[in-house]
Amino acid sequence: MLSILIPSFNYNTFPLIQELHHQLVDEKIAFEIIVGDDSSTDVEISILNQQITSLSHCILQVNDVNLGRGANRNALCKKANYPWILFLDCDTIPTTSAFIKNYIDCIQRNDGAVFFGGIAYTKARPEKDELLRWIYGRTREAIPVHKRRKKATRQRLYLIF
Repeated sequence: MLSILIPSFNYNTFPLIQELHHQLVDEKIAFEIIVGDDSSTDVEISILNQQITSLSHCILQVNDVNLGRGANRNALCKKANYPWILFLDCDTIPTTSAFIKNYIDCIQRNDGAVFFGGIAYTKARPEKDELLRWIYGRTREAIPVHKRRKKATRQRLYLIF
């Protein structure tokens, strides 16, 4: 039913995978989680991410060369086995234990559209090497639903939060 695709590069993705896996198992649906490691160079993080393969229905695909963001996402799409795809960035984490349930409810209520859920960032300022992404994310991505709806176009866009 659901393929969750997560592009990653030099980031410990295992905590996200654990949370998603737990929620997916609770929903009792067919699923797969595929992490596309884009040829990470940080050995410690690569070792941590190997834990992903210990969880059922979870795959860690390590690219031989760095494909870049777009090509990595496209490669993940080609590997997906289910009709519904959920892309998540590796540096996100669900803010609610009902994240997957909400997503599945939207799938069941609607007829094949694009869904977009909100993104939240921690209030704590990260280390310098993660600061640019945090600033960008808080100002450009972590936008409340009521503000996103104001910018909605004629496209069919469903918000799940």
